[in-house]
Amino acid sequence: EEQDPIFHPDGIEAFNPTTAGMRWTRRVPQFVAETGRAPIGSSDAHRAADVGQAFTTFEGTTPEELRTAIESRETGWEGTFYPWRSQVTMFRAQLRKNARAVRDDLGGKVRRDGSGRDLGYPGGRRRPAHFDAEGEP
Repeated sequence: EEQDPIFHPDGIEAFNPTTAGMRWTRRVPQFVAETGRAPIGSSDAHRAADVGQAFTTFEGTTPEELRTAIESRETGWEGTFYPWRSQVTMFRAQLRKNARAVRDDLGGKVRRDGSGRDLGYPGGRRRPAHFDAEGEP
């Protein structure tokens, strides 16, 4: 048996409101029961407006009480699937982002000046990346 706790999760995402999650929704409860893990709900939100589309339920209100509920397998989930239109819009945005990333990565290799990808760092796609505090509060 592997001793590293990373290989022994306390919970499993039992509900994901995306179209990808729809495929597994009917089979997850049995899988969660078979593995003995705590069921967890997750919004899988890529936009602030989508946070809370799905969530984990438990008795309590604090992070410590949530952790205790997960460890004692006393959690549940609630949520609804995202509307198809919002899923298509999100998928389109992800395709555009990935296409830009491939273009920037290849361009950076050809120019030999780095990836050029926006990796979430200050400065975004500008090279060299730098933080411009102008206009910051």
